[in-house]
Amino acid sequence: MVSNRNHFFRILFWIVAQVVILNNIFLFDLATPYLYILPILLLPLNINRQLLLLVAFITGLIIDIFEGTGGIFAAATLIIAYLRPLFLRISFGLAYEQMTIRFHQESFLQKLAYASLMVFTHHIFLYSLDAFSLNDIIMILEKTIYSSILNIILLMTIFNFLAKNKKVT
Repeated sequence: MVSNRNHFFRILFWIVAQVVILNNIFLFDLATPYLYILPILLLPLNINRQLLLLVAFITGLIIDIFEGTGGIFAAATLIIAYLRPLFLRISFGLAYEQMTIRFHQESFLQKLAYASLMVFTHHIFLYSLDAFSLNDIIMILEKTIYSSILNIILLMTIFNFLAKNKKVT
């Protein structure tokens, strides 16, 4: 079982990595890795709903402060935290209902579905709020699709790495 302190340091690590390294990576001006959402995806299933929303909001707000983006990261992160139970239910079904998900033991397709739902939702809201205009719908969709593909590949790589480490220990 991972302690609250470990969750805190995991979130802090990904915030620092996002602000210092990842926000400076732009692939073809269309894709940016947003891995700061990883801890939100991996928080315990039984976390208090209000605490989940608070953690997501603060995480996004910290990114906003460093990026000077006026709340778009906080909003996008809050939305995926709010929808997280629904996406868990869609992706893991009965295992979520019974709270028996062992993320490192679940199938690749279940993890892919979960990551894809979370990432695509985060990105569509993030880029829509950033553009704040339907005149830029093509740009919003391009950035959403390319960044989602990049982030899903990175998240699945991290998930597989974590699963292999869990099998060893």
